[in-house]
Amino acid sequence: MSTVDDPQFLLRHLRTCFITSDDSGLCEQLVEPDLIRDDQRKRSNSRLSSNSHSGSEPDLGVSPDIQPEMDHGSGRIRSNTAMRIDKLKQEKMQRSKVKSIKWKQNDSNIQIDEDTLEEMFGRKQIKPKKAGPSALTTLLKISQSMDPKTANPFEEYIKFNGENHVNKKHIAIYMTMEDKTTSKGVLPITVLTTASVEQTIGLICWKYTREGRKPPLNKDLKLYSLHMTEDDGEVDQDFPALAHKEPISKFGFVRLALVMQTPPPTSTPAKPQLRPTRSVDPNVLMRQRRATATALDRNTQLVTM
Repeated sequence: MSTVDDPQFLLRHLRTCFITSDDSGLCEQLVEPDLIRDDQRKRSNSRLSSNSHSGSEPDLGVSPDIQPEMDHGSGRIRSNTAMRIDKLKQEKMQRSKVKSIKWKQNDSNIQIDEDTLEEMFGRKQIKPKKAGPSALTTLLKISQSMDPKTANPFEEYIKFNGENHVNKKHIAIYMTMEDKTTSKGVLPITVLTTASVEQTIGLICWKYTREGRKPPLNKDLKLYSLHMTEDDGEVDQDFPALAHKEPISKFGFVRLALVMQTPPPTSTPAKPQLRPTRSVDPNVLMRQRRATATALDRNTQLVTM
């Protein structure tokens, strides 16, 4: 503890404590000029006298810097003894979970009859497993044997179901085309955040068909679109539908409505209308042709002259 009696160390320690404990930085601005002033005074004193300063008061401005071993406020570094004690506690807890059984040789004086041995160490008959198709093979056969009319036409979009994934999004879907008499209410889905709006619509149609809702949906996903809704499920017509190519994670809506777009009426092309022909007298037509030929002859004679 020799450093406790050293005024240079104590002064530098106090200054360092003030600087490191002040978050505003004001102490550092106030103490730094004093340090510079003390250094200048030390240099001036060293020029005046090259002898040792024995018997005089030590210069308090050139005390050694204190290098902290850790950042201020990060906590105290644990000693090796404390870490060793924690390690021993963990080892003791692990040993308490292990049960040790000491094996002893059989005493020759103890006789055990065969019935007791058979009861204690009797052989058990193990029935061999019957070789058969696995559950996956059975499921594939069932899916292949299903009628195409009753199969779900949106099976390819089941891979965007995010129920067992981390990056997922929960959305409540209002089915506007569902029959009100047999309606089952809001259709909740969990979709992957990497899925697009079109793929999300495919997942909605798959779950809708799986639950057996009516009426059945069209296989063409371009006929459906997702719209913003009010809290009661009413479609907000003031905003356009979500773009099919955009990712569903781009939109932060938790309620949407699936709306079926009405295709434009197919109009038959109009047939061109022909002008009615007028009946012309053949005698009048012959006169017009003769008059035209006579005028051409006259023009030809004038040009040759």
